[in-house]
Amino acid sequence: MKIDMMESLGYSFLRHVQGCWVVQTNWKASTAGLSDDAWGKLKTQFEKMRKEFGDDVFKETRTVQQLLRQAEIDVVGVNAAGEVHALEAAFHEWGLRYPAGPVATVRKKMLRTQLALQAFAGFATHHHVWFVSPKVAPKPASGLSETFTKLRESYPDVTWHLCIGESFFNDVLQATLDKSQRVSDTSELFLRAERVLRGSSGR
Repeated sequence: MKIDMMESLGYSFLRHVQGCWVVQTNWKASTAGLSDDAWGKLKTQFEKMRKEFGDDVFKETRTVQQLLRQAEIDVVGVNAAGEVHALEAAFHEWGLRYPAGPVATVRKKMLRTQLALQAFAGFATHHHVWFVSPKVAPKPASGLSETFTKLRESYPDVTWHLCIGESFFNDVLQATLDKSQRVSDTSELFLRAERVLRGSSGR
């Protein structure tokens, strides 16, 4: 079984910092229950995204059906207010790297996540979409900031969270560590690792 520490951190973050009472990692869409009417609306949104963000934004993905069948979100949570949080997390030792480029890849992930939330989380009172990564070089960091500005302009009803570099350490990692001091459940991998480190350092 693949174990991803960033996904485990995201799980603990959504549970203990964002107050989600239901959290799932590696959520994957099932398109079996979508009606023809739903597909029509999603196709309209898909074409809107391609128009606003460039026809090549989805590369070889030419249909909305194909895009949603590819959809997998690292961590999804729902809080008591009915808000849905969808979080993508990435850590690359030498800085954020993807074959297609960090900005293009993250942009596609964010748009695909937004489309998935429209398809499957229409019940939500609000949507939050997160991208978190501890280590991003200055050039892609600037590109990601521009991308998130455009996402906020195009989808103002969604709260878009970009937590990279210092924001990651303060708003995600440290916030989760602070909450973990009051959490007795050690079934979460990230919290268990933190307990081991804290115990070995004598704190």
